[in-house]
Amino acid sequence: MEFKNYYTILHVNHSSSIDVIKKSFRKLALQYHPDTATGTSADSRQFKLIKEAYDVLSNPEKRKQYDTTFWFIHKKQEILTIEDVLAASEKIKQFASQSNPLHLNYDLLNLKLNEILCEFNINILHTCSNDKIKQSLLSNLITAASYLNHKLLLSFSKKLRPLLEGIPLLQKMLQEVLIKKRKQEFWHRYKIAFVIAVAVAACLFIALSGKL
Repeated sequence: MEFKNYYTILHVNHSSSIDVIKKSFRKLALQYHPDTATGTSADSRQFKLIKEAYDVLSNPEKRKQYDTTFWFIHKKQEILTIEDVLAASEKIKQFASQSNPLHLNYDLLNLKLNEILCEFNINILHTCSNDKIKQSLLSNLITAASYLNHKLLLSFSKKLRPLLEGIPLLQKMLQEVLIKKRKQEFWHRYKIAFVIAVAVAACLFIALSGKL
């Protein structure tokens, strides 16, 4: 069975937000709808494809499953040189930085990062004599990994740490990313309680001030 590229069908990118996907769907649906199009069988088939693609990409869970399948089917050929690994790290960094944070698929990003740091590529890194390329590559991976949630970042950092030995600058970079992510995780977990506590304290202050 042929795998359908729903992003191409809807004329959107992999990182497109749900709003962009909705806008494109409406435009294409109007263009190919049986009531407004030429009414040919080709238009009818295209309209069905557009609806099918939108049904998946507009649903967060379905889109997440689709993205994982898409990655496995369309992943690049096996990387053979340090330059290839560097190019892959630049692509994953770009993918992470250009994705909408509200719609970023953490599992897919984590999958791509671990694909780059597979055993074969780790061996390439260990035998690399070009420190500049190696450091640029690892810096790209740290930057891309900084977009993961705290749990996935901790797991991926265990793979990264052995590769950062003897590179203090990158060790510091990773540590700062971990600290920042931990603070963000703490704030997201307790911000509601914090806001409630501040509100209660403010009410008490106002009440006590009124009695003075």
